[in-house]
Amino acid sequence: MRVLVTRAEPAASRTKHKLEALGYEPIVLPIFELVDLGNPLPSNRYDGVIFTSANAVEVLARRGWADAQQFGTAYCVGSRTGEAAQELGFETCVTASGGGEALCKEIANLNLSKKYTFLYPTTPDRSFDMADQLGALGYAVDSVDVYQTRKVSFSREIVTSNVRECENGVILVYSARSAAYLDEILSSSAEIPAISTISLVGISKSATNKMLKYSWRDVYVSNNPDEETMLSLLNTISSA
Repeated sequence: MRVLVTRAEPAASRTKHKLEALGYEPIVLPIFELVDLGNPLPSNRYDGVIFTSANAVEVLARRGWADAQQFGTAYCVGSRTGEAAQELGFETCVTASGGGEALCKEIANLNLSKKYTFLYPTTPDRSFDMADQLGALGYAVDSVDVYQTRKVSFSREIVTSNVRECENGVILVYSARSAAYLDEILSSSAEIPAISTISLVGISKSATNKMLKYSWRDVYVSNNPDEETMLSLLNTISSA
């Protein structure tokens, strides 16, 4: 079964390898690219660093950032983000599946001292603000916008061709912004592929809402906002 991957690189290639190992035929169409915004991290010392996306870790790795061991524990959303943080040099990682809200609950359950300080490398496009939530719990959080995902310019023909290749397969959508951009391209196309033969898998409801106007074969929403859950849905689809 063919699976269209719409996430940004280098994550798209990691997903490609996972899909190949599971026996699927991935088609990679990274409709966004990861951009370092260039904002420096503060020179302050922190007790912990929050990563709600592996994208933030990737940007710090590209910068050659090597201060992980001086910054305490990494608190991460998702196992892949935790693995990336360890690769960056964090010896201790606390991970939670289920998005930023789940990570907030995990941190609250640890009963850390209210003097505990966090650094939060993030994106201006975040849909859940950890700084606000942890601030309400009494913690000090310094947010720094270090990355953003930006549209990759594709011709309509390239996108529709990739979607057409995925007929009788699956399209994976990783964010509301990705869904909106994909919708923008498809809506402006003279000929829309046979959507009715394709299943749509979204990482969240917001990642599928923009695409519900199309007559998909099926629409699936991950009950956890992580790729592991998304990929597990493929077994349900392929066995249907």
